[in-house]
Amino acid sequence: MASPTQPPVLGYESVRTVERPWWVKLCLLGLKSRLAVVTSCWLGVVLSVAVMGWGLYSGDFTDGRKLKYLLLFLALTTWYFATFRWIERHDDWPKQS
Repeated sequence: MASPTQPPVLGYESVRTVERPWWVKLCLLGLKSRLAVVTSCWLGVVLSVAVMGWGLYSGDFTDGRKLKYLLLFLALTTWYFATFRWIERHDDWPKQS
C-alpha cells in the first residue's frame, strides 16, 4: 500500500483503506472508475436480455449455445455487481486529482 507522502499515480489519489480481495482486483483490471464498473454491469444486463430475446425469438434454447451465452453474461453481470457492492461497502473509488 502506498504511503501518504507518495505522489498520486496517473492523476488519481489513493484512498484505499483496506486490502481488496483477489476477485475484486481481477474484476477491476482495466476499469479505473465507478462509472466503468456501472457501465459494464449494465452492458451485461443488456447482453443477457438480448441473448434471452434471441433464444425466445428463435424458439430454441436446446442447442446450448444461447444458454451458454446467457449464463456467461449473467455470471459476469453478477461479478461486476458484487465487486461494485464490495467497494461501496468496504473501500472507496479513486478520486481524480
